[in-house]
Amino acid sequence: MLVGTLCLLGLTVVLRGNDVWLPQNVPDVLWLLWLAVPASVISFGLWFRALSLRTATEASAWLAAVPAFAAVIAWISLGSELTIAQLAGMGCIAAALYLQSRAAHDHP
Repeated sequence: MLVGTLCLLGLTVVLRGNDVWLPQNVPDVLWLLWLAVPASVISFGLWFRALSLRTATEASAWLAAVPAFAAVIAWISLGSELTIAQLAGMGCIAAALYLQSRAAHDHP
């Protein structure tokens, strides 16, 4: 991940020149460090926990819920709006997860 990040940073500098966002103050650096270390560690920990509880297929299905969780977190923390289209998408994701979970338990 570190090598990929550095490659993307290099590509961004080449393509955008001086128009690249870099941390400008202490809160920016702290948010960047949070995203780089604890948030990644927590997400990988949760992923491996899910794999220990379910099959890879069942655990992978939950990746479809990431955009829904992101929208809800943005709604709660940033006060962004949830549109009808987003809510409909969340309903489709929930239905798909339910059907996938049911199918996995019906066919062990």
